[in-house]
Amino acid sequence: MSDVNPVTLETIKNRLITIGREMVSTMVRTAGTPIYAEIKDFSCGLFDYQARQVVYSGMAVMHNLAVQNLIQTSIRLHGDDSGIFDGDVFMGNDPYLGGGIHALELGLASPIFVDGKIIAWSGSIAHQLDIGGMSPGGFCMDATDCFQEGIRFPPVKLFRGGELQRDIWNIHRNNVRLPDKIGMELKGQIAANNAAKKRVKELVSKFGVETFRKTCEALVQLSARVTEERIRQIPEGLYEHADFEEIEGIGDGIFTIHCDLTVHDGKLIFDFTRECPPQLPKLLNSTQMVVEGVLYSFLMPVLCHDIPWNEGCTYPIRIVTKPGSILNAQPPAPCSSPHVAFRAADAGLGAFNKAFVHSPLKERLSACWTSSPPVTLGVVPGGTGRPPIMIPLLEGMAGGGGAFSGKDGLDVCASNCVMEYSMGDVEAQENAYPILYLTRRIMRDSGGAGRYRGGCGVLVAVIPHKAPGVRFSLVEDRRLVPSHGFMGGYPGASHHWLVGRQIDVSRTIREGLGDDEEIFSKMELASPITVLDQGPEDVFVFNSSGGGGIGDPLNRDPEKVARDVLWNFESRKKAKVIYGVVFKPGTLDVDETQTKQVREKIRADRILDGTKVESNGPWQDKDYVILESSTQGFRQLCSRCGRILAPSADNWKKNVIHRELRMDETGMRIPGDQRVILRQYICPDCGLILDCEVTLRGMEPFRDFSPIK
Repeated sequence: MSDVNPVTLETIKNRLITIGREMVSTMVRTAGTPIYAEIKDFSCGLFDYQARQVVYSGMAVMHNLAVQNLIQTSIRLHGDDSGIFDGDVFMGNDPYLGGGIHALELGLASPIFVDGKIIAWSGSIAHQLDIGGMSPGGFCMDATDCFQEGIRFPPVKLFRGGELQRDIWNIHRNNVRLPDKIGMELKGQIAANNAAKKRVKELVSKFGVETFRKTCEALVQLSARVTEERIRQIPEGLYEHADFEEIEGIGDGIFTIHCDLTVHDGKLIFDFTRECPPQLPKLLNSTQMVVEGVLYSFLMPVLCHDIPWNEGCTYPIRIVTKPGSILNAQPPAPCSSPHVAFRAADAGLGAFNKAFVHSPLKERLSACWTSSPPVTLGVVPGGTGRPPIMIPLLEGMAGGGGAFSGKDGLDVCASNCVMEYSMGDVEAQENAYPILYLTRRIMRDSGGAGRYRGGCGVLVAVIPHKAPGVRFSLVEDRRLVPSHGFMGGYPGASHHWLVGRQIDVSRTIREGLGDDEEIFSKMELASPITVLDQGPEDVFVFNSSGGGGIGDPLNRDPEKVARDVLWNFESRKKAKVIYGVVFKPGTLDVDETQTKQVREKIRADRILDGTKVESNGPWQDKDYVILESSTQGFRQLCSRCGRILAPSADNWKKNVIHRELRMDETGMRIPGDQRVILRQYICPDCGLILDCEVTLRGMEPFRDFSPIK
């Protein structure tokens, strides 16, 4: 693979990783807003002379391809080495031409020269608090094209030969509402890129250009080889899943995003072209690069957890979308909030899990996470001659992590595409912005039930403080169709916005808002995509979604259920109805006899004829379906009792018991909607929930596996 000395290769690899981390710390130290310092909605990376990513470093993994795209487009637009000079810095944010996931993502790319030739690139990309456009903060609810969403830069030279191009700098400042703050953030990105340039040159001066280039090549090829080897451990076949995008006011408001995954010859091919909706005159569109970036960020912690994250990880993976669709939008479609890319990635993750569960590495898989962080941005008008105050609620990116195949999901974490995230202190938020927190706490009954519980979301309530009011821009799509579970696990709770009008603030501060049920019963539910005006005596409440569970809830350790009830993560009602756990009167001590009887009855009730489920059979402590290969082909068996569900590669879901629940019957805080159901697939012999599908009423069961013909 490489003639670089292994010790030298490891040394350079670790040094490159350290340089990447120095870029991150430089941006955090120079932060002018919570976007960098707290949320860490940015990423950095090092790229070789061919613009291939060699080292990823940063927080938002979904940015992986954005800087690479910026570099590649800069090279294409500005020529080869003859048109790119030492000291140049390219800036771009156009999502259709060398930018990030939307115009609010501003990227900087710097070529690194040694002896007059480009040997590498450093790059950074970060979310901006504003980029101009028709709405403060850049999330334009009423935009019908991308021209309304803010200023868009194709890759332009912000620095030429080390000299700042004042005209570009001034054009940028003149088009944003917070020029000083955003200018400071931009300088932080420049400092990060410069720090990397300095360190890379020091590294090359020690090891030489040729050794550096060979090491970069070796690292990329290593990641490609290991990723492909792991894919080859997955049974070849076709796997299907779907998720749903909610877009209020267009059609019936729910669009299906299908994913057909082919595993073949060490490759993963994710095909999203089946019945994919066309691009819409609404802000919820996405480009293909964003779909790729988000899906890669879901897959890399699973497939590439112990190898360098670089371009090589993507070589065995192909993502297919249809140009002009909602997943591959073309100009001038608006795309300031491309949530649909997350829905596609969730569909892709669901299909991948159905394949990966049969791999020796299956312990690394997880159910669906909170995903697409809901936009929760408040604005207080600044008045004549004063800029507005932008209030990013840092909890917007905090939700529940999907359960893993061997442990519970993470509570109040970021999406799995943001590796390091912090909500920051309440006191810091109150000091920086004219708001007052009434509560910030774990949202009870928000983690999807299962043998391993999905992570819980967060509940936040704020009021204006020394301000006439706040106007919130709200965008989310996990209300009717929540984060799905896997292997019989239930979905997590969904996002909600609520507002309580004309409250007694002093009394509320003294006595609190009350229990979750009291909050939801008394307050007005806001639209999932809206502008919400909050008066000086109104309380704004937000709760984030939870992660999906894994495995039949009746297989969960009763002591873990008791712990969750004690910590107020789960209610007593859910413990009994969903988990079948009974406590001794007046305590949280598990009544083992009653729990066993209740669980046996629940299993028996799942079976159509009500036959008692024997508890002393040859049961295995497993979930889901076993896929067996023989000379006659494939067959699929219940992992608990061994019943043959499908003697061939037929869809086993058509041979088991179906039970359909409304989403508000799942024990989670999810609105009931006649269109959306939780369909459970139950073994007719042992009553095990083999799988749960969040789907639309009347929709055919997803085909988990079929062989390649």
